[in-house]
Amino acid sequence: MLPMTSTIFSFNYYLEDGLFKDAVFPDDIDKSLVIDTIMLMYGELEPLYKDADFMQMAVTSWAAKWYHAFDRWSIALSEDYDPLHNYDRTEEWTDKTNSKVVSDATTASNRSSYDSATLQPYDSVDYDNTDTVTAGSSHDGHIYGNIGVTTSAQMLEGEITVRTNYNLYNMIADCFANELCLLVY
Repeated sequence: MLPMTSTIFSFNYYLEDGLFKDAVFPDDIDKSLVIDTIMLMYGELEPLYKDADFMQMAVTSWAAKWYHAFDRWSIALSEDYDPLHNYDRTEEWTDKTNSKVVSDATTASNRSSYDSATLQPYDSVDYDNTDTVTAGSSHDGHIYGNIGVTTSAQMLEGEITVRTNYNLYNMIADCFANELCLLVY
């Protein structure tokens, strides 16, 4: 039965599997919470399209179009960080030194016979030693903290403002209303 009024809420109720039947959201986003938030915030608004089936298709297209943005919003708002540190750097170093040690030497063994006044060569051996020595070191460093430009209290205030003004589900609901609802009463 066609809904008596055309609101987001009535269209969602009227359609067998709801307006969001084929809408796909990133894995980290709870689809049922998205729907609940939209219904609570904007369920009484009129849909942009008066045909419920067409509106369902429009919701599917809307979710596909915004999928990447919703994913990035989710990542940005769930990033793990310390709100009181405004400096965080991790570095890894590896220093290597290659050097060659070259040693050319000739060792001669000389002998003198009883009837000779000078030493005469008896045998000689040449040694050619070339070694490559690799020496090095590696270090890891993690430098973090407050560099002093902003106080910890200001950073805490900023964190509270972000968490208050940037709720992922409210942002998605606002996006939905701006694109698919008539924003006049």
